[in-house]
Amino acid sequence: MAKDTKERILAAALEMFSQNGYAGTNIRELSESLGLVKSAMYRHFESKDAIWNTLLDELIAYYEAWFGSVEHLPPVPDYLEELVTTTMRMPSGERVKLLNDKNIYLGAQIGFADLGICYGVVADTGFILICSYSVNGSEPELTVYQKR
Repeated sequence: MAKDTKERILAAALEMFSQNGYAGTNIRELSESLGLVKSAMYRHFESKDAIWNTLLDELIAYYEAWFGSVEHLPPVPDYLEELVTTTMRMPSGERVKLLNDKNIYLGAQIGFADLGICYGVVADTGFILICSYSVNGSEPELTVYQKR
C-alpha cells in the first residue's frame, strides 16, 4: 500500500510540475489532489525537493536504460538522406521514425560552404530537430531532437 501511495504521489506531482512548474506546485495542493493530508505526504517524502529529485532520478534512469545504451540507439547514418528515414526503438519495443512521411514539416537549411558544414532544422507543432552535416550530405549528426 505504501508503495502504491508513493507512486500515486509521484504521478500526481509529475503532472502538477509539468502544468504549473516547480515554483507553482505546492505540497498542500498536491496532497488535496490525492485526498491525502500533508502529514501523509511527509511520510513518503520529506519535502517538495525530495519529490522533484525522485522524479529526476527516475527520468535519468529511464533514459540511461533506454537511450544511453548502444543497443537502443539507432545506427548513425552515413548520409543525410538516411537520417530522414532513421527509426528508434522505444521502450515498448515499437520502432518509430523521427520523421513521418505523411506529415508536412517546416524546414530550413543553413550552409557554410567555405567551412564545409550545413545545419538542417525541421519542425512541426510537436517537435524540433536540428542536425549538422557536411556540404555533400555526409557525416550527419543529430544535434537536437526535442518533443513538446
